[in-house]
Formats: sequence, structure tokens, C-alpha cells
Amino acid sequence: MSHSILSKFILLSLFLLIGSLFSQNPATLEYTAEDTAEGTLEPEESAQIEFGVKNNLLNGKIHSTLSVYQLEKQNIAIPNNNGVMRQVGDQRSRGLEFEVQAQMLAKCASIFADIYTDAEMTDFAETVTIGVDPMGMPIMRILNRSGNQAAVAPQPIVNI
Repeated sequence: MSHSILSKFILLSLFLLIGSLFSQNPATLEYTAEDTAEGTLEPEESAQIEFGVKNNLLNGKIHSTLSVYQLEKQNIAIPNNNGVMRQVGDQRSRGLEFEVQAQMLAKCASIFADIYTDAEMTDFAETVTIGVDPMGMPIMRILNRSGNQAAVAPQPIVNI
């Protein structure tokens, strides 16, 4: 969906992107041996929504984009301490993107981009060993790590 407002100097467009994805879990591509995954890994599912504004200034010499987004992923495979992949996670990422591109001279272009992402595990429980009992058997506990920052979440990025 897009809507444009045209004037002599400014072209402004609003956009809305909505999408979903159902794909083979990336962990199944890297971990093929039966002992590296706990059970059969289900496909990873995700849904995204993004809304933003784009504009052109000075007859197209300057372009800018500002957008906000949310991405939710289910069935994320996460390795345990032994490297065995388990589907124990769901993740939500929310963010803000800002980009300006300028080409004031024919052979000289400038780009500035700033991206902020807040990613957290929305559902993640981990079984950990917390000690050994008198018989030498490991003592296991399930820790709810929901709400923690995702391990592979990007840090704020600024490009110039």
C-alpha cells in the first residue's frame, strides 16, 4: 500500500509491508547428523509488519526513509551446551530504521543509516545442570529465560 503527495519540491510516500514466512529451519541445513538435533526440527515461522515514510527532496537529489517494524519468529532452534539443537525459542524484534541518501554531485553520493533493534526471547526455557547429587547424578533445573535479549540480536548500527 502506498500513498503519494506531490508538490514542486517534495515527493512523500507512506508504505505498509505485511508478510509471513514458513521455511526450513536454518539449523537443519547446518546440523545434519542425528546426534546434533533433539528430535525433528519443525520449520521456522515468522511474521513481519513494517510501516514507514519515504520522501524525495530537491528533485530527487536527496532520498530519505523512516520506518518502524516488528518481526516475530517461532520454532527457533538453539544449541545447548553440548551443541545439540533444540527448538525451545520464540523471538520478537522491534525496531526503527532511518536512512538518508544524497547525490548532490554527479560522481559523489553520501549515505547515512541508523538502525535500532530491540530483540527479546518471548518464550525460551533452558535445562541447565546446577550441580551433582551425592550419587554423582547431575541436578537439572529448567530456567525460564523469556524476556532476555536474543543472543544473535544486532546492536544499534550507524553507517555513514
